Amino acid sequence: MGDVLSAVSVLIVFATVFLNLLSRKVDHIVQQTRPSAAEHNARRELIVKFRRILFGMALPLSLSLSVISYILLPTSINIIVKSSFSLWEFDVLNTLYLAIQTGLLVLMSLSIVLFIRLIRRYREVIQN
Repeated sequence: MGDVLSAVSVLIVFATVFLNLLSRKVDHIVQQTRPSAAEHNARRELIVKFRRILFGMALPLSLSLSVISYILLPTSINIIVKSSFSLWEFDVLNTLYLAIQTGLLVLMSLSIVLFIRLIRRYREVIQN
């Protein structure tokens, strides 16, 4: 189980960095003003930017975090069912495993929120 924790910890580091980068790009593009219908080129460029961020960053990150969380979920449930709560005598490895699973679920939730936020703004832009 230690090897799994090490591998997942490395994945969490990369996912956190990627989520930070995605968050900045989403904030930047969502705050851009929507070009008027007369400005076809500017509107097309904004739509292309949205699609790049949406399908090149937000969707892959959300899917990868969801898959990793799903893969680790059965073991986490097994640990919760078989373990007892103790403040002093606890299994460090199982506790770390649950902490990592919780962190993954939080990162996955944040990436999905960014994905939904990006889709809502994208729909506003393409409606005109």
